[in-house]
Amino acid sequence: CSELFNAISEIRKANTGILLVEQNAKRSLEIADRCYLIETGRIATEDTVEGLWVTGLPKNSTIITVGQE
Repeated sequence: CSELFNAISEIRKANTGILLVEQNAKRSLEIADRCYLIETGRIATEDTVEGLWVTGLPKNSTIITVGQE
């Protein structure tokens, strides 16, 4: 898992956009710029990572993170 996130971080540093769907939400949010929360197949929330931390993470949501807006 660490190797994967290290590789994703390197790709992100190259200013390449990344769409990441990952079960490890905490780790994903550490490298993301934006995130989308999906509940019952629909986007429930979209925000910057900082904005999401302010509003809080709802339980039972799927998190999709995006690097390099």
